[in-house]
Amino acid sequence: MSPEFVRTAWDVHTVWKAWPASSRPWRRSCGASFSGLPAGWHQSRPLGPGAGCTTFSRGTSDGNTFSFAATPRSVNNLLRFPPSGIYIWVSLNRPARRVTGRPLRVPLRLRDATVLEQEGAPRLPEYRFQGRYGHQYEAIIGVDFGHAHPSGVERRLAQRALDGIVWPRWASQPPVTFRKGTFYVRGGVPDGSLVRGVLGVRVGTTARRVRSAFGLPAHRASVTFRGSRQTCSFYRAEQPTSSLDGIGFCISRSSGRVARVMISVHG
Repeated sequence: MSPEFVRTAWDVHTVWKAWPASSRPWRRSCGASFSGLPAGWHQSRPLGPGAGCTTFSRGTSDGNTFSFAATPRSVNNLLRFPPSGIYIWVSLNRPARRVTGRPLRVPLRLRDATVLEQEGAPRLPEYRFQGRYGHQYEAIIGVDFGHAHPSGVERRLAQRALDGIVWPRWASQPPVTFRKGTFYVRGGVPDGSLVRGVLGVRVGTTARRVRSAFGLPAHRASVTFRGSRQTCSFYRAEQPTSSLDGIGFCISRSSGRVARVMISVHG
C-alpha cells in the first residue's frame, strides 16, 4: 500500500474545506465502503467533509479516493502490521473523462488476483485487482497478509471482506459544463446538439440572459446574416478529441434576442 493514497485523501479534504460552500465549482464523490465485515474488523471512516473523497473538475477526479478494512490492531499505514493481520484497500480514480480499459470482474475472487510483493515488505504477498468499474472509475484493490503463506481461514476471511465491498456510484459528466469563461463539452456530444442550444440558452433567449449566464465573451464581432444585423459573442470551448474551440451566440440587434448559436473550430 502506497502512502501517496493517504496523502491524496487528506489533500483533497484540505482543499475542499478552503472553498466556501456557495462558490465551490466542483462536485464531490467518495470511495468504497465495506459491509458485513468479520467480527472485530474495522474500516476507514470519514474524518471530515472531504476525507476519503475526491472532487471533480470538468468531469475528471482531481485525485483518488482511498478506503480500507482490516483485522484488529492492523492500522492503515501498516507500521504495526501483525503477522496475523489482513489489510484490504480500495483506490478509485477517474483520470480521464471517458473511462476505458479492461473491466473489473466483480464480485472479486481472491483466487483470480495477481499476486505481487507488498511495497516495503517484499517477502509478504499482496493480492491485487485492477480494472474499470463500469464506465464510472478505475479501481485498484489490494489484499495484504501479515505473513508469506496465508492459511485457508485467513483467505476465507479476506474473501468475506471482498464480498462486502460497496461500490459507490459516481455521477457521470453532463454533456456541457461552463466554468471561468470556457465551455467543457463531453466527448461524443455532436455539433448539431450544440447549435440547438447550450445550457438552456437557445434561439430566442434574451441578450441579458446570455450575459447573466456566461459573463463577458472572449471575442465579439458584428456581422450581417441574411439581411439581419447581429452581434456575435464567442466563448472558449474544449472537447476531447475534437477541434472545437468556441461557442458563440449571435444576438439580433432588432429584437435583442439570440438569432443563432454557432460553433468555431481550429484548423
